[in-house]
Amino acid sequence: MDIAVDVGQIKQLGELWRQAPDITREEMLRAITECDLLTQGELMQKLPRGAGGLHGAGVASTIFTEEHPLADNVIGLVASNKPEAEYLETGTRPHAVGKAGIRSIMDWVEAKIGLHGDEAEGMAYGIGWKIFHYGTRAQPVWQETYTRLLPEYRAKFEAAVQRIRDRLMGQPA
Repeated sequence: MDIAVDVGQIKQLGELWRQAPDITREEMLRAITECDLLTQGELMQKLPRGAGGLHGAGVASTIFTEEHPLADNVIGLVASNKPEAEYLETGTRPHAVGKAGIRSIMDWVEAKIGLHGDEAEGMAYGIGWKIFHYGTRAQPVWQETYTRLLPEYRAKFEAAVQRIRDRLMGQPA
């Protein structure tokens, strides 16, 4: 998801890149890193944690950030290395759940619901049946997080532009 800015901000930022590329790159990297860490923290609170609880193997434990300063831009990324993150966000169509999936569901049933043995297995197969017939509903955690945090992202970038201006005028940032 991209952060939208108006044309006036783009012109202003372009001028700052021309005037002071190193300062602008440094401040934009700071802003994007703050945004990425904020997003990562929010996602880790909202996404499923899996059977292992707080530090379990769920999608929440797979969220990472990357920031890349380029010549005239800074790119930030908040992502997961698990395909389940996409399935969680968008939902799935009906599909078969294999033995590994049933084992994962069984682990979840044991940890979250407290059933064990045959009861946990029976519930896991029941959930697998439901997925086979109905799929899974979308849980757009990423989109909701982005939408909720958008005002904070904008404020961080506006603050970065102000810090650039202050540094160009010799004031402490």
